Amino acid sequence: MLNADRDKLRVLAVDKWVELKSSFIREIDKLTARSHRLQFECDDSDDNALHVDRFYGEHPARVLDLQFRPEVPGVLIEIQMLGKFTRDTLTFGLAGSGVSISSQGHGVILPQLMQVILLKITR
Repeated sequence: MLNADRDKLRVLAVDKWVELKSSFIREIDKLTARSHRLQFECDDSDDNALHVDRFYGEHPARVLDLQFRPEVPGVLIEIQMLGKFTRDTLTFGLAGSGVSISSQGHGVILPQLMQVILLKITR
């Protein structure tokens, strides 16, 4: 990849990360508003991270961490539910004038990715 392309990707990846983070917050807030049983809280105080806690009664437990890695650029996803820990990495790449997202070399569609993750943290 040429330096100009790498610089362009790093700039565009930040926008894609902000979009991804905002989408997760919106969906988790909707889920919490619709359910008395499933209560979540998002912490997005770090520009490069999103932490999600699920409440069991009054006790929070971390269920999701998203860490933006601008140097890759990509996102590390860590999910912990009921003692099971899974990790995945999303990487950003140039696709025409925009950014594509892939995981393990396969293209990722954001709504489907979000659905899979939300299913994991609501079990």
